[in-house]
Amino acid sequence: MKCKKCGRTIGVEDKLCPYCGTVNDLAAAHERNIKEFDKEFTKTQKEVAGSAKNLEGIGKRALILAILVAAMLVMHFVSRRNYVGPDEDAIRSRDAQTHCEEYKEEMEGYLKRGEYLDYIAFIHAHGIYLSSAGYEDFKHINYVASDYYECIRHMQGIVYQTTDKDYWNSMEQQISSFSMYLEGFMETYKVQAEAEKNSTYKAYIEDMYQDLRSLLKAYVKLDDAGVDEFLELSDAKMAVRLEEVFADEAE
Repeated sequence: MKCKKCGRTIGVEDKLCPYCGTVNDLAAAHERNIKEFDKEFTKTQKEVAGSAKNLEGIGKRALILAILVAAMLVMHFVSRRNYVGPDEDAIRSRDAQTHCEEYKEEMEGYLKRGEYLDYIAFIHAHGIYLSSAGYEDFKHINYVASDYYECIRHMQGIVYQTTDKDYWNSMEQQISSFSMYLEGFMETYKVQAEAEKNSTYKAYIEDMYQDLRSLLKAYVKLDDAGVDEFLELSDAKMAVRLEEVFADEAE
């Protein structure tokens, strides 16, 4: 972005222009929104935990997953508020280039800790895309992590409210979406795991795959052989199987 006074390029999060010292209004707004994020996340976390105490079966097992996804959705909301206006993509793209080395280090940290949801939230918030110059090493990871995020998000939508009978109609859409993204994840996983030459990144891709297998074991009540069989199904057949499982949970 450009300094409103001297016109030189500065980072979105620079509080002051490093050239003339003018206050960066966007950075001030970002700081306010981060504080709001902390407040909203704490509120959301309490609401999720409070609701889960009244649930049985799958509802309780979904607590941790619900908190993780809620955190990411709040973070996404805050990130969108940080970059409003018609040129937001261009602003975030320039910011990603200005802070490339710093952001790559943060991305590596998320991956190393296995915090894949936070990783996706971070790259979305900072406008880091598959074609972003300087981030090419993360291309394969980003493909897989994007589908991984969608799978987690829709699975959370399925399991968290399965004890609410009035929720069933909307849950059918969640099941359909989860099945579609899971099928997409499997295709992406196979291609990108083979294409990835960095053994460390390849391990992260495998870890996301194993995470989704664990979700299927926990929520669809499958063993390893059952997961293998399930993942070979088309998205339509996956959806039918899931409807059978979760319809029983809602009764």
